[in-house]
Amino acid sequence: MSQFNMSVKGFILIEAIIALVVSTVGLLGIALFSSSLLSESTDTKSKSEAIRIAQSRLDKLRQFAGQVELASIGSSSWAWPSSEGCEIYHSDTDTFYIDGELVSNATGSLQGTVNVSWGQPDCESENKVSLATIVASDVFDSTVINGSISDVDLSGIGSNIRPPTGNAEYGDDAPGGVLPAGLSLQDVIVSQAAGSNEIRLLGSVLNDDGTTSYKELLVTTDSAGFAEVRGVVYALNSSGVLPSDMSLVIKPSDTGVCPKGPLVSSVNGSFVEYTCFFGGGWYGNIPVFIGESTSPVVVGDPNCDDGSAGYSASECDASTIYDREPIWALNNQRLYRGYAIAFGDGGALLDADGNLVLVSRGLEAGDIYGYGSTIPYRVGGHDFVIAESTESASTASSLAVSTTDYNSLFANVSGAAFSNLIGNKGDFVCLDIDGSTNCPDQMISIGESSVSASRISISGSVIGGASAALASGLSDFEAINSVTSQFPSGLITSCYVLADGSCDELQSGTTPICINTSDQYQCDVYTSGAWTGEIRHELNELLTSTNPAYEICSPSGGVERFSNVSGSQSGSSIYISNNCASEGNFCTVDITSPTSTVTKNKTFDIQYTITNAAVGATSIAYTGLVQGVSSVTETQATVLAPKDAEKSFTLTVTNSSNGISCSDSITLSTTNN
Repeated sequence: MSQFNMSVKGFILIEAIIALVVSTVGLLGIALFSSSLLSESTDTKSKSEAIRIAQSRLDKLRQFAGQVELASIGSSSWAWPSSEGCEIYHSDTDTFYIDGELVSNATGSLQGTVNVSWGQPDCESENKVSLATIVASDVFDSTVINGSISDVDLSGIGSNIRPPTGNAEYGDDAPGGVLPAGLSLQDVIVSQAAGSNEIRLLGSVLNDDGTTSYKELLVTTDSAGFAEVRGVVYALNSSGVLPSDMSLVIKPSDTGVCPKGPLVSSVNGSFVEYTCFFGGGWYGNIPVFIGESTSPVVVGDPNCDDGSAGYSASECDASTIYDREPIWALNNQRLYRGYAIAFGDGGALLDADGNLVLVSRGLEAGDIYGYGSTIPYRVGGHDFVIAESTESASTASSLAVSTTDYNSLFANVSGAAFSNLIGNKGDFVCLDIDGSTNCPDQMISIGESSVSASRISISGSVIGGASAALASGLSDFEAINSVTSQFPSGLITSCYVLADGSCDELQSGTTPICINTSDQYQCDVYTSGAWTGEIRHELNELLTSTNPAYEICSPSGGVERFSNVSGSQSGSSIYISNNCASEGNFCTVDITSPTSTVTKNKTFDIQYTITNAAVGATSIAYTGLVQGVSSVTETQATVLAPKDAEKSFTLTVTNSSNGISCSDSITLSTTNN
């Protein structure tokens, strides 16, 4: 019996030792796991803090750009992180080391880069975030225009420009715009503070009893409400980046926050929805930041690939700011700008070089850009596609395909929000101010071209408008309405500039871009060079609802197209009738080929179609570079091209007889073969 008891005791001792070893290994594993979690949590906090610090420096640069000339910002009088130094910044989270640089480009833009490091006592740590932005010597940096015009001192405009931050402030729980960890788009609400005009964006907090309270204060505004920009960030499977990653940050320049929703699986990838909330008056950039090794992002509409079946030249013209051709976004961001045209007693203000003076304006309180907007120009995606640089931008854009079996988080959107990025914006969005978009037509993107503008007037006669108006009981100004592709709303927003450079709100407002009567029209366009675009003419609905209905016989569809217009000129005559088929008093010319280039010192045929052509009344006008034109008929002519390559020239085909005239122009260039 005693031996049995000793065996049992020995067995129990061995079992206890085994249990102790197992427990020790388990506790060690738990300790290591906890240490890893703590390390990751600390790293995440440090990265969020680093992004906040870097963004605050970029915000400062953008704010300076709205107040002073860029040359002043680039001088030593302004504090900016230097690549030659390493600034130390202490916070509750960690110690950070900051450097950066400012680079002036030949185009007049200024690129600012900020690097924020942590974990090592220098600026060379592997733990680093880098943010960059571009500001340009464009029209919102108005102090580049000095002196006076019509006794209006323009040197003060810069200090009176509304700041890009808008009427908003960060809340205590989103310092510098860095959102609380784990906050999702569906966890925020907009609320008005009791007893005040303050509008708040609040985040939810889970209470100990399982209930939810909205206690996190993210951003506030004294505007009538927040302005919103809505879109999606779509990651292709090939990119290896999930939009739900903690490393994905959507952080706008200046004051605003962009919470994102949960991950949604889709065809070829996955996506998250986001909404940026701003106070009234904001303008700036919305970038996508993806960790340390940032994958590039694509913007644009796959239908704007010129090989697409849905290609629309009027919406995808790469020479205008409204272009939506798929491209790799510079610095992974989209730019938002709005402008008002400066007016004085004598009308629009021009500088000594004939450039239009513009002042900066931003989003209006309550504006919605993107999914759920009720205004046509604002509808459409503000989306980004994360892709590998080995893909073409067009391919990457076309691979972003939505799934239809999810419910959008965006207000006023039923079911799925987007459809395969159709309608997605490019890298620049011209803000709609007081019902009009006032961005110069030639500004493709900040940092790539000048944005000052000269005024060009295009005018023409309206034939048949007076009789149509009289028959329908309309006044002389109601028969026809015209707009330009540059200002599709038909209006321009004015800032009546006072002597101190500020805007007089009582005298400011909107002005029609085209003046119409039943006998003539005149439209103004503003351009930094030659203008390419359209003038669209539409009849009063009362004329189109009569029986028989009136219509614009010529030009076709009421659309005039212009190419490389560099000065004021006459447009087409507009013919109105309720029986176009029987009318012989109008004509149209449409050049069909060639479309772009011809071989130097060789003959080629220019071909065109003329509706209601007068026989023997066709002529070809050309610049002095062309060596000659022969064999002119009502369908084609033979042209001897200029002798040298890389020469640009314009041909104008006109059919004119008995006071009825129509024409079309095309600009071509020569090549070696």
